[in-house]
Amino acid sequence: CNCFKLTCVRLDELRTFVVKNKPDIISLNELKLSEYECNFYLRFKGYNCTFKVREKNPDKGGGVAILIKEEHTYSNLSCFDDLNQEIVAVQLDMGVDKFVFVSYYNPPNVVPNREVFHRLDRLRTEYILCGDLNSKLKCFGCRNENSNGEELLDILNETNSILLYNNTPTY
Repeated sequence: CNCFKLTCVRLDELRTFVVKNKPDIISLNELKLSEYECNFYLRFKGYNCTFKVREKNPDKGGGVAILIKEEHTYSNLSCFDDLNQEIVAVQLDMGVDKFVFVSYYNPPNVVPNREVFHRLDRLRTEYILCGDLNSKLKCFGCRNENSNGEELLDILNETNSILLYNNTPTY
């Protein structure tokens, strides 16, 4: 979910969605919240939360979070911390299988970081990366194109990554 500022109205919509659908895991992008606000607002009954806020001017953009049902065993991954990106990742233990879940926000005028994808490849485990990479190409279902889209396509081609989308334009 791209929150584009998790306002009270959007928070109520999110709570309604969670209660109705009971998803196992949720990726939230562009929270535009401070650490204090995340600790206060991102408390959902039956869910744990891990998040990363934009350090400077959080109300101007950014911030990511992952909500995980309490019944799932997970651990926070710190392997992206040194990249200075708006990214949070967890490794979920699903019994025999483990996989990594990542929430990544990439601002519009910043090129997606190739190293994020290369590190995911080096983990040698299945992963799902969700987020707002501000990368547009018509082959991704977008109406417009930008250089970030071309960069992301190159990254996907050089790593063990597959893009999943439903051909519906996003805004």
